[in-house]
Amino acid sequence: ENQWTPSIVIDVPRTFPDVKSFNEEQQQRLKRVLNAYAGCKPNIGYCQGMNYVAGLLLLVSQNEEESFYVFSQLMDHEDFGLVGFY
Repeated sequence: ENQWTPSIVIDVPRTFPDVKSFNEEQQQRLKRVLNAYAGCKPNIGYCQGMNYVAGLLLLVSQNEEESFYVFSQLMDHEDFGLVGFY
């Protein structure tokens, strides 16, 4: 956990609330992915909207580590990094 955890905890249940497969287990995975990214990148941290990107990756891959890696690449890549949007 880190300083962004309270915001992440608020946003996780709001992520895809109508998608049945995004259940409590998926929400816990999402919380871990977002906390891990915020902890690895404290200069960026977490903000609203990141939960939907990471949540979609979890829905597609069903693999927490893979989702974290792809999310990190999407955020940080020099050519297409999303970090500028946050």
